[in-house]
Amino acid sequence: MRQAEAALAGSPMSAWMFPSATDPAKPLNDAWLRDRVWRPRLEKASVRHVRVHDARHTYASLMLRRGVPIAYVSKQLGHSSIQVTVDLYGHFEPGADRHHVEGLATALETATQDREEPRATPHLDFSSTPTTPTAEEEVARP
Repeated sequence: MRQAEAALAGSPMSAWMFPSATDPAKPLNDAWLRDRVWRPRLEKASVRHVRVHDARHTYASLMLRRGVPIAYVSKQLGHSSIQVTVDLYGHFEPGADRHHVEGLATALETATQDREEPRATPHLDFSSTPTTPTAEEEVARP
């Protein structure tokens, strides 16, 4: 695509993926992109200011939470391998940590079954836990 654009413009292809708008031999200045492209578009869309990197991270996180295949998200982000995406965003896969929640539910069920009276909802009994005296109790102490 970049080669085609350069050919249509009748100029050599820039060595930079994002060349400067004024001099293709130089890279795009991040401040220029941020101040002249990114912020005006956020303002026009009435969106609060976020960094470009934050928008990228949000995109990836939301896609994975929706169940989009990690291979597709990896390709969209331009990662060198799916492993890079897994390392950065693997915790956003739906159900990936479900076993932790199920383990907690099992522990709560076991704790409630050991009680004399079954309860409709899990309940933890902290009545035998020693308490720290309040300031009034501390003053009243002999």
